Amino acid sequence: MLNEAAVLTDLIDEPTFRELRALVRQLGADGYALNTNDLRSYTTEHEHIGEAVPMPADGQCADVFMVPSVKRTECILPGRIDIGQHYVTTGGIESLRESAPALTSRALSFGKYMFDPSEQPAVERLFGSERFQAAARSICPIDKPHLAPFQFNFILQVPGQTVPMHVDGIYFWGATRFQFPQWLLAVMLFSNLFAERFIHQVIASDCF
Repeated sequence: MLNEAAVLTDLIDEPTFRELRALVRQLGADGYALNTNDLRSYTTEHEHIGEAVPMPADGQCADVFMVPSVKRTECILPGRIDIGQHYVTTGGIESLRESAPALTSRALSFGKYMFDPSEQPAVERLFGSERFQAAARSICPIDKPHLAPFQFNFILQVPGQTVPMHVDGIYFWGATRFQFPQWLLAVMLFSNLFAERFIHQVIASDCF
């Protein structure tokens, strides 16, 4: 796994910026979901690997680190429990000393995940721009020059919220967020037992 990074100014040109900002507003309140599990954007074939427990009669998961399954019949670990538990346990890089519910609310930003960039002209144009392509190639391993854009996210935060430090969604050949919980993919990555199936990614972030 590479740790290369590049800092660029004005990666997004002004016309594309305006289009993206308009799209953020156009999606409206119904277009975003809490980032525990964005069930509107995709589903995971195997929601758990055996840790699920039956949903209590009151419909509430008793464990602070568990959430309802898609059908609300079980309580399962959220897809990014690896991020959430670390943040709630440590208080993040600011070492906040707050209750678990307070820290959880800070980490539950709102997101819209798009897995077909071609659906949005502004997104497709950004990924196809020479500046973006050149930046990506400067980070890609020399023996892996192929670029295939596959995901674009909008993350919204209200004052007091944050995105805890984390490793972004991990992909392997045959194992992705569409098959398994993302926390399991993180375990697979750091186990170093599946390195030959790891898919390298270039990830770009911007704020506006």
